[in-house]
Amino acid sequence: MMAKMAEELDLTAEQRTKIREITAKYMGGALGARMDAMREARKKLRAVVHDPLATDAQVEQAAKAISSEVVAAAVERHRMASEVSAVLTPEQRQKAAELRQQAQEGRGGRRGGGPHGGGPDWF
Repeated sequence: MMAKMAEELDLTAEQRTKIREITAKYMGGALGARMDAMREARKKLRAVVHDPLATDAQVEQAAKAISSEVVAAAVERHRMASEVSAVLTPEQRQKAAELRQQAQEGRGGRRGGGPHGGGPDWF
């Protein structure tokens, strides 16, 4: 996705380098950790949902753990997107918004990036 977006936006070599550095910082840091935590929380929820001995309270607790991680990951994605946006020209930001909209429409409103729509929104 990122390579296609970079090509569509006609990024300079310097912009590509800066964006790679930004995404590496977040994916290797807080955002990557949050995404890992979301995967683990989803795994735990699946297990407790199918455990006949689990209580409703345990299911609720597992679901709330996912919710908490989703919120934290969204904040980190926003921070990353803001840093990436600062690297782009106004025209590139507009084009990126159009490309995101087209991608969203092409997926029928679903997010991509994995079996649960996990991947970060690059731009």
